[in-house]
Amino acid sequence: MDDVKQIIINKRSGVIHTRDCESVKQMKGSNKDIEFVNDISQIEDTKPCGHCLKKRDLKKIYTMEYERKKKILEEKRDYEHRQIDFKYEGKLAKLEANFKEKIMGLPDE
Repeated sequence: MDDVKQIIINKRSGVIHTRDCESVKQMKGSNKDIEFVNDISQIEDTKPCGHCLKKRDLKKIYTMEYERKKKILEEKRDYEHRQIDFKYEGKLAKLEANFKEKIMGLPDE
């Protein structure tokens, strides 16, 4: 999949086809979006045609889609953890100040 491929995307359904696919011949011209790509897995929000794409291409597409979604979820989790850390850092600073003032008798800095 290192060479440039011409693919056809069905605009209505979002299905990727090779230019030789029988389904492409049945599509209206206004429904075809022609793209040139090195790797069909780089096209987001599309589905591969089950007829014209080889199983190895499908496996790579699904693997890339899985990795992309996994990365998004990891970034979301990390963001939420940073938000929690930020929230509790402020509370921790207040607790430390109260501790110094009440227990140790030191003024707040």
